[in-house]
Amino acid sequence: MNRPAFECHLKGRRLWDKKAPVSYLEAISAFQQAIDFDPAYPQPHVGMADTWVMMGSTVSALLPKCIRTHDTVRGDVSKGFDRNWEQAERRFQKALRLNPNYAVAHQWYANLFSILDRHAEAIAAVEQARRLDPLSASIAGFVGFTYYRARRHDDALREVRKASGTRPCASNFELVPRPGIRCARRI
Repeated sequence: MNRPAFECHLKGRRLWDKKAPVSYLEAISAFQQAIDFDPAYPQPHVGMADTWVMMGSTVSALLPKCIRTHDTVRGDVSKGFDRNWEQAERRFQKALRLNPNYAVAHQWYANLFSILDRHAEAIAAVEQARRLDPLSASIAGFVGFTYYRARRHDDALREVRKASGTRPCASNFELVPRPGIRCARRI
């Protein structure tokens, strides 16, 4: 593996994990640097596609480069843009068959389960995502949000408080409307 490409990919993932528009732009730059170092390394292509999805693009031009995990992006597009739940589920299942250790696929699949009121499956999927990437602030915050959607408010509060130590004011923390969880915006 090309070490500079790997390091740029990791930098891009940590920037992506901040879930902020400026960070997304910085992540795209880091992923592009990784691609420039090693165009055959698939993970920066996946990171680039994930970033464009989070920015609201359907990323169709990027999808062919996402060699092993492109179905995660396609699943999220089917879920978030097309509202085609069955197609999204098939794509997430395929993505996880191809790469069962891709934490983002588990997180986004948990979101689909939650939307469909399949809360036990949502919690299992998001907990698996956390086991695979325990340092992800986005996943940590989404664990709390998943419990909130499952109407397990005490668990949601506990998880959000625990996750707030990962990174204050991560976007998913603010999704849980409970007293005492509000984050003060830093200027």
